[in-house]
Amino acid sequence: MDQRGCRRYVTEHIEDCEKILSHLEEAHLTLSGAKSTFGVWEVVIVGHLCGSFGRKPDPAKIDVIVRIKEVCNSLTDVRRFLGACIFYHIWIPHYAHIAEPLYALCWKDQRFTWENEHVQAMQKLKALLSSSPVLGRVDYKCRRPVILTMDTSPIAIGWAIGQDDAQGNRFAARFGAKVLSTRQCAYPQVKRELWGVVTTMKAEKEYLMGASVVVEIDCLPLLGMITNCLTPDMTMLNWIAYIKSLNPEFKHIAEKENVVADMLSRARYKGEEDMVEDVDDVGEEFFSISHLRKDSEDAFRQDLYKGE
Repeated sequence: MDQRGCRRYVTEHIEDCEKILSHLEEAHLTLSGAKSTFGVWEVVIVGHLCGSFGRKPDPAKIDVIVRIKEVCNSLTDVRRFLGACIFYHIWIPHYAHIAEPLYALCWKDQRFTWENEHVQAMQKLKALLSSSPVLGRVDYKCRRPVILTMDTSPIAIGWAIGQDDAQGNRFAARFGAKVLSTRQCAYPQVKRELWGVVTTMKAEKEYLMGASVVVEIDCLPLLGMITNCLTPDMTMLNWIAYIKSLNPEFKHIAEKENVVADMLSRARYKGEEDMVEDVDDVGEEFFSISHLRKDSEDAFRQDLYKGE
């Protein structure tokens, strides 16, 4: 390609487009020229505004949510609003705690009465959506590790995935939380903490597999158990085997430093027990992951980044 008169980033963009179009042609796929956009700084993909800065909610979609009336006359109106918010919930800190009054209206046999607390919940969710932060993109090509910060409370698991940039400043890429079932809430503390690590790593496996991962937890006894496999419980040993198959490095942090994950794990989540899945059969997962050789990790991360 003749690069005279073109800036480097323009030439690189054209070359990338040519590669993508060549792959599509080889796969016998077609594109609509009228629906395609080239040479732009940012683009909206499935309701998300994506660019070199990271990703954030599409402002047009947020504007529609903000203009929803703050008086719901039926459960249908409440569920419609919550359905719009849940799509962008990873941008809303304390989402489950703030939306709790609205979710309480959706409980079975719950009498529908619209109160001031419901109006305040809607207003706060709208305000947070309007000022939602930009979530960064994990760079799998650099040597900086992916950092998974997590905490397990007596009621739920909370975690955050992030990475330190070149200046050493940490940015967030994803947030998540899951409610514990009644049976899991009855686990001893260390077993519950171990279950939280397994559940988190299973939920975010596609972001962690093949990468250099640092797991930050505030439960010191758990570190020794995972490192030395110090438990006679076969179920817990299977969980440890699954954890070690992803080859993470564990780091202990003080509870006061584990603010985000601690908050996500202790927020009250209503009516979500059915959403929690067990990881009872980890053997198949373990053997499907452990065959990855160290010399293939760079190629694996590149394929993961490309979506292959």
